[in-house]
Amino acid sequence: MLNPSVTIRDIAKLANVSTTTVSRVINGKGSVAGATTQKIKHLITELNFTPNALARNLVGCRSNEIGVVFPFEKSHENPLIRLLFDRLMQNQCVVIGQGVTCLASETDAIETLLTQGCDAVIVCHPTSPTNQLKQQLQHHSNLYVIDAPRLVHERQVVNFDHSKAGELQAIEVIKSQCQQGLLVFSDDKGESASQRLASVEQTLVAHNVSFDLCEVNNQGFEAAYTAIQTALSAGTLFDFVIAENDVMAFESLNALLDNNITVPTQMRVVGFGNHDVAAFCYPKITTINCPYRCIVEEIVERMTKDKIVTDTFLPTIIRRGS
Repeated sequence: MLNPSVTIRDIAKLANVSTTTVSRVINGKGSVAGATTQKIKHLITELNFTPNALARNLVGCRSNEIGVVFPFEKSHENPLIRLLFDRLMQNQCVVIGQGVTCLASETDAIETLLTQGCDAVIVCHPTSPTNQLKQQLQHHSNLYVIDAPRLVHERQVVNFDHSKAGELQAIEVIKSQCQQGLLVFSDDKGESASQRLASVEQTLVAHNVSFDLCEVNNQGFEAAYTAIQTALSAGTLFDFVIAENDVMAFESLNALLDNNITVPTQMRVVGFGNHDVAAFCYPKITTINCPYRCIVEEIVERMTKDKIVTDTFLPTIIRRGS
């Protein structure tokens, strides 16, 4: 009887080898020492291990290896990347993560992972120009992209409605009858954040709500904190803060509290992303939730079954104490 609870990681741990080595033995690919191969095969038989359906169903599957390319500097604050890794590993795929810091390294990472024989490569929040990504998608049917707002492709691209997210952020402060705000976004924001910002600005203008844009250097954790402190010291008047993400919202919240400004009585703060930090601070931060799990399931469905379930991933507001 097959044992579904045994994973490729269990086999690797017992054999004292990497999951990549186990994958090579399962698929008969690559060079693995004879003694190691026999040990792994013995464990597979003894534990009644069978590859998971996700790994078996990958179109053209060779190694069960999935490459994931993501922006390194923002990986700590992004639930999507964590959920994607967990989903793939729980289904006995060998995940090869590649954090990148610039356009050149993203391009190199994609080509390297594809050349090395990964069954599929998933690029999260790409920074490559649209035309370049289009060419790569046309050339590699096993390349998938998550969150490229200007890129539309029937099968290989899954996008989230960032314009709607920005609209929800703005509507939240409008409903609170706020009059003058501060928009805190990074100066190196990508297409997704730019799309949200444009929607925030458009919605606020349509409702005659004034605002100042504060673009900060997002390399340090205290960038938004410093921006709020600077605005307060300069005598800037504002009664709400809309932040690019929950980390910036958290920094902004701390700066306001350190200046004895009560939230939400005197000031409203709205973040984005529903990251852990938004739920584990006081007051908890009102934020925009992204359907990350649905997005991850959709990309897996497209990889394994070449099937589009949905193209619609809408944000929702999570109202808390800010």
